[in-house]
Amino acid sequence: MDYANYRCNGRIYVVKRGDSLYKIAKENGITVNELMRANPYVNVYNMQVGEEICIPRNNQPPQTRCFRINSMGELMELMMEYGMSWDEMVNSNPQLRNIMIPVDLVVCIQER
Repeated sequence: MDYANYRCNGRIYVVKRGDSLYKIAKENGITVNELMRANPYVNVYNMQVGEEICIPRNNQPPQTRCFRINSMGELMELMMEYGMSWDEMVNSNPQLRNIMIPVDLVVCIQER
């Protein structure tokens, strides 16, 4: 392969301390195999901080799961389970902006 003319079909990501292919793939909603195919020139056993890799476009729409909650406690548990901040939850579920949690509220979360 001619790596000098290689083009990223996605976006460029700069490797940070503590990154692994698994972590980067999970955070970007792709598989490790997809990440490896998009970066044939990367030594996956010796990624360096500051190295640029390609995050390929994920052509599949993200999966969304919805949950019926009955209390703020249930909502907080759901946020902890999915590793979401309050802002992320509100951005996905604008009905939460009033902070009052009614009984049988349905909230949705996109899988990462």
